Amino acid sequence: MHIRFIFVNIFFFTMLASYLKVLFLSPLGTLYFMGFLSVLLQAIELEAHAVKGVGKVHAKWSPVATAWYRMLPEVAILEQIEGDEAEELVKKCPVNVFDIEDLGNDGKRAVVAKPRACTLCRECVRGPCGEKIQLRRVRDHFIYTIESTGALPPEVLFTEAVKILEEKCERVISELS
Repeated sequence: MHIRFIFVNIFFFTMLASYLKVLFLSPLGTLYFMGFLSVLLQAIELEAHAVKGVGKVHAKWSPVATAWYRMLPEVAILEQIEGDEAEELVKKCPVNVFDIEDLGNDGKRAVVAKPRACTLCRECVRGPCGEKIQLRRVRDHFIYTIESTGALPPEVLFTEAVKILEEKCERVISELS
């Protein structure tokens, strides 16, 4: 005789045809209850209820984990940074925004390789070559980051949010006129 301990939190449920089937690794949801569900392969009768809601009512129904935006950073090299200063600048940047360009004849020059990666930490403007670099933000270019809980992909979340915003704007405009 084999004894099996089956915990509720490893079961996932999904509707198939007209009855509830117990499946492993289905992405629809988890029943969270720690305890023994079945010992010695006993039969189980289960009644389950699902409630659909929106994040406006409670955060547990929100498909978004975290969302934020930032302005696009712009890194400008005002004067040529060459030689040892260029290598020092590349080492100084924690997110590797700068890179070395070979000029030939053992010459090296610092160039901005990945400006989008810049976090505006200002490490590059500290030190002797700080006056040769200028950090700015592009005022009309935003980088949105949306983390999803997995219920909806981030692209769908963004388009749905824009639709809702558009509806709200139309409602305000119609009430003002």
